[in-house]
Amino acid sequence: MTRDEVLSLYGPIRTGIQRILKAATRSSSDADVKRAAKQLGAWSRGRIEVPNETAIDMVADLALFEPNQRGIRAYDRFLRDRRQALDPADLALAHRMAGARFSIFRVLRRHDVSGVWVEDVITPGEPIWVLDQGLEISAPDGLELGIRVFDAGEFHAGFGIVVPADPEITDFCAQAVARGNRLPVRHSLAATFYADAISDEWMRVEEQDGSEPRPPMDLFGVR
Repeated sequence: MTRDEVLSLYGPIRTGIQRILKAATRSSSDADVKRAAKQLGAWSRGRIEVPNETAIDMVADLALFEPNQRGIRAYDRFLRDRRQALDPADLALAHRMAGARFSIFRVLRRHDVSGVWVEDVITPGEPIWVLDQGLEISAPDGLELGIRVFDAGEFHAGFGIVVPADPEITDFCAQAVARGNRLPVRHSLAATFYADAISDEWMRVEEQDGSEPRPPMDLFGVR
């Protein structure tokens, strides 16, 4: 396929992802959101406090795609209970998105057409083609990053959240998996890296302007 052909496929998928995530997020329960916020260190004084809009996306992502204490994902409830609200194309895409996984990936090289080739650092396997124009433009070869991706058909796609990978944590996790052990993280790999990214952003904001943390943000009406 040519670059134009690939991007013509990617455009509708990108907008479809956004529609589906918006609809799915509305179906997250208060308990789902509180659980995610607490795991990210973003729950304070009975409500969510975050430094920026990206952190809100991280809370929403965790609430949807990481299982609760009973092993149930809010996203699976969404597919079960709200599927009638999706048109056939979005429903098919939503089912593909259900297979999304968060991991640490290393950028190998640019794809000849568009996007990048990456390899999973935690669970090694065949390189995968990730179609992300932001990564194509800005991510140098060898960069390790955390991202949730899914098989979109011709290529893999992400949900738009990209976080830096801590080398020490990445190495510990890769060693644990290689030995057949559980990941050495408290909640999930995504929660660990999202929490670090949020903490780093709070420090950056406070160091940059010396201001007090921004007022608490009310997310999905949760308090």
